Amino acid sequence: MENTCEKTDKMAGLDQNIINKGPELLDIIDFSMDKVYKDYPVKMLPKILHKRTGNAMKCLFEDIDINLYEKEARMITFFTNVERIHPWIKTLDLFYYDHMGNNDKFDIKWYDVPATWSDPNNNNNSIVIEILDKEQALQFNITFFVTTGTIRVQGSKYMTFVHSHFPVLTQILAKVIDNATHATVEEQFDLDQTLKDVYDNTVSSKLDDSLTSIKSTIHQAIIQTASQQSNEYTKLMTAITTSCETLTTIIKANPRAKDQSEVTSLQKTISTLRDSLLHLENQLKIQDGNIQIERSNNEVNIKSLQSLLDETRKQLKQSCETSQYEFNQYTEKIKVKDNEIQQLTQKIQKLKKKSGHSPG
Repeated sequence: MENTCEKTDKMAGLDQNIINKGPELLDIIDFSMDKVYKDYPVKMLPKILHKRTGNAMKCLFEDIDINLYEKEARMITFFTNVERIHPWIKTLDLFYYDHMGNNDKFDIKWYDVPATWSDPNNNNNSIVIEILDKEQALQFNITFFVTTGTIRVQGSKYMTFVHSHFPVLTQILAKVIDNATHATVEEQFDLDQTLKDVYDNTVSSKLDDSLTSIKSTIHQAIIQTASQQSNEYTKLMTAITTSCETLTTIIKANPRAKDQSEVTSLQKTISTLRDSLLHLENQLKIQDGNIQIERSNNEVNIKSLQSLLDETRKQLKQSCETSQYEFNQYTEKIKVKDNEIQQLTQKIQKLKKKSGHSPG
């Protein structure tokens, strides 16, 4: 994203508008996600978030634990999930770039690290926002690590973010997500009209069945994606892909249906659903992966304990065998000594007898 912005007055008082739920809010703020998806396409972000490290592993989901770090560190972290990365970028853009960027008391610097994200799985990929006062003194900076979903705030005035900015940001985020949800519903209504227009340009009964199937598939996909209640993501993805291919075939076979605006609308809806379903499928895989890891860890622990038990039994058996061997050895030695004693006793008796018959 470029780090320049055009000065306007419409963002002034953004925090108060949201806190007071001013009715003019939706009229003065552009909640559209188009620019965010243009600046940060889905392909630039990871499909599955990477594992967080250090204290960030203990941070909260979109909430702040001020005791997570030592006070001297002057920092806090929290995290979000992969589906909410774009809404968070939009939220930060609205508050800092558009709102505070138009305030003469602050200078906002926004840049990406590295400048170009060539690998979506590069752990260095991050968005950095610096908040400086008019004397160019850094108040704090915000670093959004998009590969882990971690947002870090650090600087001398970091508690300003905690007490003043974060509550407003969460309210903006809710508005952004709510607006995106309404946009999805509106796309469904637009889809009905678009399919009707395409239908009006055709006369084939086969085409009628195909369009009805596409409409039904996308309608169900929107409902299931929005509610996140479907566990059959693979089947849903296959259905949407088939609909997209069918639509392409219909367009090629019926030149009168090649109105580009209608085609683009349908393809955009299908593409958006496909991306959303991929995100949901990835989350399901993560959950399943965690279960598998836990199961694997349990199996390793069981094997380790079983190995320890077997080794203990082996050592005990060896110890018993050694003790029995030593006992047998001592028994044999005692027998030998006993025989020697008996022989000595006999010799002594003979000597006594011989001594008794000698001349006086």
